[in-house]
Amino acid sequence: MSVHEKISSLVESKRDASIQLSDAIWAVPELHFQEKKSVQYMKAALEKEGFATELGIAGLDTALVGTYGSGKPVIAFLGEYDALPGLSQKGGATHFEPLEDGESGHGCGHNLLGTGAFSAAVAVKDYLEQNNQSATIRFYGCPAEENGSGKAYMAKAGIFDDVDIAISWHPGTFTTVMTCTSLANYAVTFKFTGKSAHAAAAPHLGRSALDAVELMNVG
Repeated sequence: MSVHEKISSLVESKRDASIQLSDAIWAVPELHFQEKKSVQYMKAALEKEGFATELGIAGLDTALVGTYGSGKPVIAFLGEYDALPGLSQKGGATHFEPLEDGESGHGCGHNLLGTGAFSAAVAVKDYLEQNNQSATIRFYGCPAEENGSGKAYMAKAGIFDDVDIAISWHPGTFTTVMTCTSLANYAVTFKFTGKSAHAAAAPHLGRSALDAVELMNVG
C-alpha cells in the first residue's frame, strides 16, 4: 500500500466523525470573532483525538491551537469556522434556499475548511503513530478569516514563528496543489466629522465632512 493509500485509508476510517463535526458547525453559523460554539466543537474533537488544546491564543477568544507530539518538524494545519452574513442556506441545496432570510450561513464553506484541516491533522498524527515517527502536529483554529483577518493577529503575536510548514486548503473543481502570490491589503475604517454652521449667516465657520470624504477619495 502506497503512502497516499495509507493516508486516504486513515481519513476514511474517521469519515463519520468528520461529517458530524462539519454538520455541527454548519448548524451554528457564527460571524467573525463570534465563533463561540464552533470553536468549542473543534476543541472537543481535537481533545477526543488526543490533542492538547489552548483556547484564546493571540488575545482572540475564538482562536485555538491543538498540539500533538513533540520535536521537529512542526507541521501546522490551518482551519477556519466563521460564517458570513446573509448566506443562510439549507444543507444539500444547490440553489439559494435560506433557512432564515437575511441570517448568517456557511456559504463560504468554512464548516468544511476547518473540518478538512482537522481531518488532515488527525490523519498525519495517526500515520506517525503507526510508523513510529515523531513530529509536532498542530491544528490552528483561525477565526474571522473573511471579515477581521484573524490570522494577521495570530502572526503578529508570533504563534507561527516555530512552524516549519503550514498547510491550508480550499475546495475547487479539481484536486491540485496551488502555488500563487497575491497582493496584501489593509482593512481600515475612517470616520469623518464635520462642524455645522448657519449656511447664510456664518458659512465660513462650517466644516463639511462630505468635502473631506471627497478630498480623500480624489487624493
